[in-house]
Amino acid sequence: MTTKPTAVAANRPPLAGNGAKTSAQRQAAYRSRRPTAGPDHNGERRLTVWVSTGAAMALARLARRYQVTQRTMVEHLLTAADDDVLRTLDADTAEFDTYLSLAPLPGNDHHATTTTAPDTPTIPRRPLTPHLSDNNHPPQPAKCRRTGHHD
Repeated sequence: MTTKPTAVAANRPPLAGNGAKTSAQRQAAYRSRRPTAGPDHNGERRLTVWVSTGAAMALARLARRYQVTQRTMVEHLLTAADDDVLRTLDADTAEFDTYLSLAPLPGNDHHATTTTAPDTPTIPRRPLTPHLSDNNHPPQPAKCRRTGHHD
């Protein structure tokens, strides 16, 4: 006797042995596309960092206040601070070249303690950019492809 597939079974993707990709294969394909992702094909980079609880809570509050994802908030804050620094540098100087260089600084790796050269600017305690007002939101995130809602 042949049984009719149930609605649940009919909606399932075929098993990996039937030519469909496994979860691991789909994830690998997704990660391989990241270096050229985005509207400008400049790619995306994965950041894995540990931050203080206070910083994590501040990020969550800011993202919630401006109704954006934490990713969008981090991108906004980083690019705004970078723009502020770039505006202070003359493009024809070694300082400009050093700033744009992606070479690691001494002690800025996982196996050494951070050191600061005497002429290195310190990170300001207050933000470099003006506070976001209710009329100056960070860019809105793209809608989720799966649900159609903002993240």
